[in-house]
Amino acid sequence: MASEEVPSRSPTEPNMSSLVDGSKAPSAHVKTLASDKTLLQSAPEVPPTPSTEQLVSKPASSERPAAVAAPSALTPPAPPSRAAVPPTPSLTQLSAAAAVFALAVLLLCQSLPEAESVLAGWVGGGEDPRIDLHPRLVLLLPSARMLAAQALALTLAGVVSLLIGISAAASAASSPRSRGAWSLAAASLTLPLLLLPYTLPLHPLAAASLALYVWVAAWKLLDVLGGTNPPAVLQTPLRLFAHFVVPIEYRIGAEGRPERPDAAEWRRHLRSIVGSVVSFSCMLTVRDLANCYAGVYPQLCGACRIYVDVWLLYLFLPLSTDASALALSLLGFKPMTTMRAPLTEATSPSDFWGRRWNLLVHGLFRRTVFEPLTKRRGWPPTIAAAIAFACSGAFHEYAFLCPPAARASAGSVMLFFTLQAPMVTAEKLVLLPLRARIGLMRRLPSPVLTVLLTLVMLFPFAPLFMAPLYAGGHMEGFDRIIPSVRILL
Repeated sequence: MASEEVPSRSPTEPNMSSLVDGSKAPSAHVKTLASDKTLLQSAPEVPPTPSTEQLVSKPASSERPAAVAAPSALTPPAPPSRAAVPPTPSLTQLSAAAAVFALAVLLLCQSLPEAESVLAGWVGGGEDPRIDLHPRLVLLLPSARMLAAQALALTLAGVVSLLIGISAAASAASSPRSRGAWSLAAASLTLPLLLLPYTLPLHPLAAASLALYVWVAAWKLLDVLGGTNPPAVLQTPLRLFAHFVVPIEYRIGAEGRPERPDAAEWRRHLRSIVGSVVSFSCMLTVRDLANCYAGVYPQLCGACRIYVDVWLLYLFLPLSTDASALALSLLGFKPMTTMRAPLTEATSPSDFWGRRWNLLVHGLFRRTVFEPLTKRRGWPPTIAAAIAFACSGAFHEYAFLCPPAARASAGSVMLFFTLQAPMVTAEKLVLLPLRARIGLMRRLPSPVLTVLLTLVMLFPFAPLFMAPLYAGGHMEGFDRIIPSVRILL
């Protein structure tokens, strides 16, 4: 039988035998294709077609061809994921808000006496209400007029502080070319607001409270204008409100966001407020007893009076700061600690001022005065600390001298704080080396060191600090806003 001629195949046509058993094409056919050099050079290069066995036996997890797996060169890379930045209020919004709150300040100042009378009548209870518990025991209740004056002063302080905060945010949101003009405008707006505690008809205690709030807000403005503030406090209206209206500051985390309070935060501050009120009431009773025996033991009762008044002032500050911390926790912020038992656990002047007493003012002055002088300008820490103490003295002079009667003691509080800087320096240069050498001083327990610190710092220098408070009538206002028990002898 004559053999039939096998038809020729195209170069791209697969061999049937290779599809079945993977064998190669006939050698004659390969030789025919290889001999045609012109065809191989002119035809486009085609990738080899995989066999059926290769397609079936290839695992699903094998690597894709490079042409499929590789992304196109024209496709832009995906941007890195970034946390959403909260919107910052615009300059126009801040300017409009500043105008509204400036008008609110003017209206509050104009109607302050009438509002105090109306609020006192709404609270009721008379001027000096009392309840007779026993023929020799009387419960003195807070005065309605004093409570009304204090409430109005705090309301005005919140509005003024927010106005200062809005001006600070407007300055920060302005362009670099116009920032100087906006900073000057913010400072010019703040200066008249600082005079409000000296011009309004307020009780000395209410005027001092207003002055403390306005001063802290003004210093936070300087913090923003100097660029030393945490950036997170200006990023949203709520953060701006909480930073300026509430005197104490909230914690900023490592990632630059405010920390959230835990579920029991507000309960702790509420318990602390109740404890401060009870302790305050007990101290008022002790002070009343010291006044009763002043004619019999004048020196002992005088020293006891100063010591009790220092405690009253100390308890009044945590009462205010705990109320501010409670407000911050309800707003969703974790407040910073402002007092760490300075009168009961401090063991040295630097421990008292640097780690325990009024850490709000300490943190502000450290951020705006001490660190810029030491880190940026290279000043010695002793000089920078002395300047920070002088700023603290000016702060307290401004707050305590609101009543005209207190201005006769001007300079005493500044002298008190000026003397604290050498004490802190002497502690580091003299006391610490002596304590390291003398074994007895090394073995002194902390309560003994606290008593020694109180004897060295409190009794000799406390009259300088308390002089304007006695002359201005601040201390007499304490027993009119906190209930106390008076013992009749």
